[in-house]
Amino acid sequence: MSIKKIADDAWLLALGNANAVLLQDGTELTLLDAGFPGKEKVVLDAIVQLGRKPSDLKHLVFTHSHPDHIGSAAAIIQATGARTYMHPADAAMAEIGGPFRPMAPAPGLFHTIMHRLVWDANERMEPFKIDQHVSDGEELPFAGAAIQMQLAPVAVILDLMQPTVPDRRFLDQLRLHRWDELEGCGLLARFRVPAD
Repeated sequence: MSIKKIADDAWLLALGNANAVLLQDGTELTLLDAGFPGKEKVVLDAIVQLGRKPSDLKHLVFTHSHPDHIGSAAAIIQATGARTYMHPADAAMAEIGGPFRPMAPAPGLFHTIMHRLVWDANERMEPFKIDQHVSDGEELPFAGAAIQMQLAPVAVILDLMQPTVPDRRFLDQLRLHRWDELEGCGLLARFRVPAD
C-alpha cells in the first residue's frame, strides 16, 4: 500500500524513490510535493482511498523543483484543479519544465550509485503554472497548520515546527527523503501545527 497514516489528518504517500505528504482539513486536501513523473495515479488513488474526490485536493505545495518533487505535478493539477505554491527561487524551473539545477547525492555509496543512474539535470517534464510564489518566511495556513517556505543552507528538509510534538513518528516520517543539496542553498518547507 502506498499510503500510510502518520498522524491525524496526515498521510505519507510512497511515490517510488520519493515521498509526498497529504494533509486533510475538513473538506480540503493539501499535498506537499508530487513525486517523479508518472506517479499521479498513486496520489489520485490515495485520495479516493480516503473516501475523497480528486477535486478535494485544493493546494499543492512544492519544497523545490527537482523532478522527484514536481514530476507528476502537471497531471495532478489537470486532474484536480489544485492551486500551486512554490518559492520564487525555483518557480521558473517548474514553469518551463527544466533543465534543473545540479543536485548532489545523499551521503553513502547506495545514494551515490542511484544518483548516477537516475539523475539527469537536463531532463525535461511537462511545465505547469505556479499560482502563488511563497516568499521567505511566508506561512500558508493549510490543513490546520502553517507551511512556511524559507531559503536554508545545504539541505531541503520538510520539518515539523512545534515545541511539543504529539506523535514523534510523524516528525520522523516528515524528515524522510529531504537531503537534496541545491548548490549550497535549499528551500526549507516547515510544517507547524498550532499549539492547542
